[in-house]
Amino acid sequence: MRAMRCKCRVLKASFLCLFLLLCSCGDKESRRSYTYIPEKTQLSSPVAISVGRYLYWGEVQDATEYSVFQNGELVSQTTERFCVLEDSSQDEIYTIVAQGDLYEDSEPVNVTVWKSEGFSDEEMLDLSSVDNFHGTISKEIRLVKLGADKTIDLEAVVEARISDLYLQMDSVEVHGSISLEDESHSYAINPHSLVLDCIGECSWVAKDGKSGIDYASDHAYDDEQLNGVPGEDGKDAIRYSSVVLRSDSNLLLQGGNGGNGGSGSSTKAQYIDVPFVPDSPYPGKGSNGGNGGCGLNTDFLRIQISKMDSFLTLRDGNGGKKGLPGNNNNYGTGIWASLNRDNYDIGKPGKAGQSNLGTILGNRGQIRYE
Repeated sequence: MRAMRCKCRVLKASFLCLFLLLCSCGDKESRRSYTYIPEKTQLSSPVAISVGRYLYWGEVQDATEYSVFQNGELVSQTTERFCVLEDSSQDEIYTIVAQGDLYEDSEPVNVTVWKSEGFSDEEMLDLSSVDNFHGTISKEIRLVKLGADKTIDLEAVVEARISDLYLQMDSVEVHGSISLEDESHSYAINPHSLVLDCIGECSWVAKDGKSGIDYASDHAYDDEQLNGVPGEDGKDAIRYSSVVLRSDSNLLLQGGNGGNGGSGSSTKAQYIDVPFVPDSPYPGKGSNGGNGGCGLNTDFLRIQISKMDSFLTLRDGNGGKKGLPGNNNNYGTGIWASLNRDNYDIGKPGKAGQSNLGTILGNRGQIRYE
């Protein structure tokens, strides 16, 4: 009986060993372990612009660096969001790609960077020998030359275009304004730059607004009940979607002052002391003064001033004074005098100009306000 029990134990042990051996001889492929690798998410594409020879793009979430290519060749690989380019005599297309360690590269974004030198005669407007220019700068013009050590009266409107416009200034004093044809300074509408290449001390001073007609000073207008004419707004010196300053010295940009509001006409007749029953016309009302202009109005600004002690100085225009009601004998007396004058003394002074610099990009220079 004891022998039978021993045989059973040996038999059970043999079956167990056989079972384990068969399990170990299974398909190796079925026993291999796998690690799941999720599919990479693609990064968003950066929003990029060119401001002169300066590429700038917005931040992309989860990107760790950005690569810049030109004609398929890597120009820069950076963690910054800009790339400074050398001058070129050719219009060029650059490609920007956002990259991240755990993400798929973004779709490439192409940006056109316009040439900064090597302009043909057909692309240049030479104003170096003239004292004034009032007109339109056509879209074919890429470079405007202003005379050295001169003063020029310039009222320029830039025709709708796609390329940058370069202004070459050599110790020049400009009186006037420059703006885009649609009077907008929105980069979204006009994605190009005005590049000021300045040598020596330069200034750009916009014109003041005209004052309104002052009827009170001329008795020929008495009893005509003429309201004063509002003053005109001062002009902006530069109003452009994007501005680049490349200079070796100081540049002043000054807005025009608003014109004074005109005063209303006067009266001559005496007042009958019965409330609300005048015996002659009332005086003319005073008018508003014009608003001051800006030294600079832009969406993007980049400054490259080579001298540490030089500045871009912004001086905005003052608002014009309000016009007064006309002189007269017809306000009444006592409380009626105060109430009546308030009805005609309605002019308001103009507001001072305030330069709008938009987004300032990688400046190398100082801005001073006066």
